[in-house]
Amino acid sequence: MVKAGYHIYTLTGASITQLIEAGNPIYHSWQQTAKFENETSPAIEVAINPEGLFLKNSNNRTMANQDRMLENFSRGISRKIKRIKAIKGYANQYSEITALHQEATGESLFGKNYNLGYTRTEDFSVVVGGNSSGLGLHIVRDCPIDGCDPDLWICPLVVPVEVS
Repeated sequence: MVKAGYHIYTLTGASITQLIEAGNPIYHSWQQTAKFENETSPAIEVAINPEGLFLKNSNNRTMANQDRMLENFSRGISRKIKRIKAIKGYANQYSEITALHQEATGESLFGKNYNLGYTRTEDFSVVVGGNSSGLGLHIVRDCPIDGCDPDLWICPLVVPVEVS
């Protein structure tokens, strides 16, 4: 995977609150909701390709179309490398990956090099992206779940098959 340009990170499953408290710049455009901000996820190893952060042409599509594109990508990558698959992550996972990537490379994932794009998440109507230097990573709630948007893409996380 590394030869193909992927970066591999081990996620602790930290919540958005924990990531903010650790000093990571995260901006959200909603009134704080303790339940959402404190949600954690399993600790997992993920691979992400910064040079192909978003699935090509996955913007301006409905959520159903983006999910089909992700399934096709997952099938393709699992044919090349057994026991892996591609998934859509949760907001806290994308937030932690962004923090780890910044620490490891000095690059702002989802930032200007990535057109400040956003990715859909497994969290209902929540998108993550648009990492600007002044505010940090954006987490936006109440995004239309079935609309088409030129800034809304799919950012696949490649994980071991055991993870769902």
